[in-house]
Amino acid sequence: MNLKHIFLYYHTIKYLKPIQIRYRIYYFLRKKIRLFTGFQYKAFADIRTRQIKEFTPFLVNSNSYFEKETFVFLNQKKEFRNKIDWNFPKYGKLWNYNLSYFEYLNQENIQVEEGLRLINDFIDCFSSLKDGLEAYPTSLRILNWIKFLLSNVIRDDRVNSNLYAQVKIMQDNLEYHLLGNHLLENAFALTFAGVYFDDDKLLSGAKKLLQEQLEEQILSDGAHFELSPMYHHIILHRLLDLINLYNAAGMEDYGFMEFLHEKASDMLSWSKNMRFKNGDFPHFNDSTCGIALSPDKLEQYAIFLRVKPVKIELKESGYRRFNTDKYEVVVDAGKIAADYIPGHGHNDMFNFILYVDSKPVIIDTGTSLYSGDSDRRYKERSSSSHNTVTVGGMEQAEIWGDFRVARRSFPEIIFESEDKLIIEYIHFTKKYTHRREFRFGDSIISVIDTVSAGFDAISHLHFHSDINPKIDGNIIEAGLCQIIADKNNFVKKAYLFSTGFNNLKQAVKIELEFVKTMEIMIKIH
Repeated sequence: MNLKHIFLYYHTIKYLKPIQIRYRIYYFLRKKIRLFTGFQYKAFADIRTRQIKEFTPFLVNSNSYFEKETFVFLNQKKEFRNKIDWNFPKYGKLWNYNLSYFEYLNQENIQVEEGLRLINDFIDCFSSLKDGLEAYPTSLRILNWIKFLLSNVIRDDRVNSNLYAQVKIMQDNLEYHLLGNHLLENAFALTFAGVYFDDDKLLSGAKKLLQEQLEEQILSDGAHFELSPMYHHIILHRLLDLINLYNAAGMEDYGFMEFLHEKASDMLSWSKNMRFKNGDFPHFNDSTCGIALSPDKLEQYAIFLRVKPVKIELKESGYRRFNTDKYEVVVDAGKIAADYIPGHGHNDMFNFILYVDSKPVIIDTGTSLYSGDSDRRYKERSSSSHNTVTVGGMEQAEIWGDFRVARRSFPEIIFESEDKLIIEYIHFTKKYTHRREFRFGDSIISVIDTVSAGFDAISHLHFHSDINPKIDGNIIEAGLCQIIADKNNFVKKAYLFSTGFNNLKQAVKIELEFVKTMEIMIKIH
């Protein structure tokens, strides 16, 4: 390990919470000891289950399981034919995670007998499982098995016994070394299990953990603190499912239910604030299509459960929204993500997305993968892949690995009103300051960038694939709008944006080079 890597590790670790470091060391040492002693988890445990009557089915998931043991996850297809390999490695860990989640149990067209056959096949291979027994996929599998069993009024002692054993395994591996959405998913799974198995001790601890994590992770404006709209909607789905479960169980836990309703209402508010009129949500940070249920479906689910959004302005998350009759703009004026878990954050401070007449014009490039192509992963998280400014070739934060961030810059909102926003950050090296000012009129948007030092700077604008911008002097014609810059040093380039995991589509971006300051004016036709 060279000096550069030592500094990267130091500046990454210094943001972690002590509990993350303690559990990383603990789990590392425990793994070594258990390998030496030949420790193995039991596949079955003695339990009893709660009888839940008149259970209303949950929202169905999109189809990912088909005939002949065929699965499609992350837009990658695998036909196993005769025997499922529950440790299938070819498409990477995230694909194997999805295989182990069992979300396909709750898709619309799966037969109950087929679902049970898949569950029992998984149980038969239990002793040889690898990634599938990690805490995160186990959490999601617990949720999905319980939802399937309850929705179809299934009482199966073998399945329940293995399911309870999985709960105990996950409970022994809570993700305190990661925190964030991982520990929150653990808490949801434990709470589900506590209700399903009528286990008061399990439920008491699970509720305590869940309340602690929701209080910390759901910000005052309703956003999930990792600042990914995709993960926000995943967590909202979990909340609504838990409310549904409590309703079905008829449990008189008014204080806890009131708390769940409050958090779900706040999250619904943030979702509505961020959503465009046509139903799209912006792909800030790690976000893409086809993973979370659509905001519209979640809103319908909330209405069914009598969960109503409250009116909360965008604030603590750092996102800001500006609308007129002609256009919609969402601006990222916040930091990269939660300080101690920034793995889903991008170098996209001061990024903005523009829709005109409910159609995407300037977009975020999204996320197409987490691992397997480190260059692509780094590219998608870099400043040059967002509608912001790169200065002197430097990034806003030191992103490295698939999910790590070392030194990072912190933004500040200097001024904001209904039609104006001024934001600024000092680079973590102290070498320059970048200030961006937005002015919003009825049909004109002005964006003014000021860089304090004399570095060459580049403003990046990424256009939707339906738009082929044309340059004429200092004017860019871009379909529904015209962009006029006070400089004419433009470069037109092709880029790839994500339409889902492992799916990329070609489009065009414009790079506007400048020194010290530049203003662009976006005129809406």
